[in-house]
Amino acid sequence: MDYDGDSVSKMTGNVIAVFNQEFLAQSFAFASDTQSPLFIVGMPRSGATLMANILSNHRSIATAGELPTMGDHVALLPKLTEGGIPYPQAVKHITPLIAARLIND
Repeated sequence: MDYDGDSVSKMTGNVIAVFNQEFLAQSFAFASDTQSPLFIVGMPRSGATLMANILSNHRSIATAGELPTMGDHVALLPKLTEGGIPYPQAVKHITPLIAARLIND
């Protein structure tokens, strides 16, 4: 298994730069108003599994386990953005049309 610490550090820095407080505080006009499904997304050891387990105790909530959905979307983003912008910078270029495709997928 090849591990490139410099690559991981660069990607982590890019994610921090894109998903900053200003970005996360903005309103997205293309957000979905549907009530299902709910995706809990988290980094390893962040408590996402615990949160899913707590929520799944409600009779109206079921879990699907760990799915590759977010990774699939991350891989697809450069293909959907104009100019093939790589992740995470591509997130800043999501249009309502791209968002609709990702939401529907």
